[in-house]
Amino acid sequence: KLYTLKRAGEEARLSLTLDEEKVAYLNIEYAQKRLSEVKKVIDSGKTENKAVAIEALKQQTEKAVAEVSKISLANLYTENNTSLVDSLVAINNEQKEVLTSLSNQSESTEATTIALNSTKENEITLARIISTAKDEIPQPEEISITGLVKSFQDNALVIGDTTFIINEQTVYFNSLGEVVNTVPANLTGEVTVTALKSENNITATKIQILVNNSTPSTTVETNPVVKGIITTKPSTPTTILQPTETPAEPITEPIPQENEAVGGFIVEPSERQYIE
Repeated sequence: KLYTLKRAGEEARLSLTLDEEKVAYLNIEYAQKRLSEVKKVIDSGKTENKAVAIEALKQQTEKAVAEVSKISLANLYTENNTSLVDSLVAINNEQKEVLTSLSNQSESTEATTIALNSTKENEITLARIISTAKDEIPQPEEISITGLVKSFQDNALVIGDTTFIINEQTVYFNSLGEVVNTVPANLTGEVTVTALKSENNITATKIQILVNNSTPSTTVETNPVVKGIITTKPSTPTTILQPTETPAEPITEPIPQENEAVGGFIVEPSERQYIE
C-alpha cells in the first residue's frame, strides 16, 4: 500500500512538471529507484516480488529513454551538459549487469529475460542519440594566435581583444618547446596561444612563451631557457682594453756655442783661447 502511494506521488510530480529536461531527469531518478528496489528484492531472497520489481524497472527505464529522446539535440548533449545522457547510460548498463546475473541463475524468470532484452534495445537507442547529437552539434574550432600579453591572471589571458580561458588542462611551454611547471605571476611579453573556440568561449590548451619580459634585466633580450622558472642566459663578459702608455722622449738641452747669446748674455771665449 505504501509503495502504491509512493508511485502515485511520483506520477503526480511528473504531471506538474512542464519542462522537458526536468521531466527527463525525474524519469531517470525514478529508474534509479526501481533499480535499487530490484537489488533489494534480490538481496532479500524473496522471489514473490521479484517479477513485479523487474517489470517496474523495465517500464520506468523505457519511459526515461523515451523522454530523453524528445529533448532537442542542442540541449541534450552539449559540452557543458552531458549528465542527462550519461546518467541514463550508467543506469541501463547497471541494470543490464544485474539482469544478466539473474538470467544465469536456475530460478530465472521470463520477466528477467524480457527486461534484459529491453536493456539491449535501450543501449542501441542511447548510442544512436549520442552519435546523432555529436554529428549535428558543432565541434570546437582550434585556433592559434601570437601576440603581446595584455593581461594575465590565474584563469584568463588577454592578447589584444581576445580573452583566453585558462584551466587545469592548459599546458605552458618555453621558447624551445619544453614544458614548464611554473610561470611568472606578472607574465608579459610575446606568446603563442593554441586554443579551442566554441560558441561561448575560447579555452587555451597550449601557451608558448616566446619572449618573457616579466623580470627586468640589464642584459640583451634573448629567448629564455625555462626549467621550472623563467631565467635568462648570462651575457658574455666584455674585455675592457686599457690604454697603452708611450714613454716620453728625454728633453735634451742645446749646448750653447761660443759668442752665442744665451738668456740675454754673450758667452765669452775661455781664458785658454787667449793664451794660445
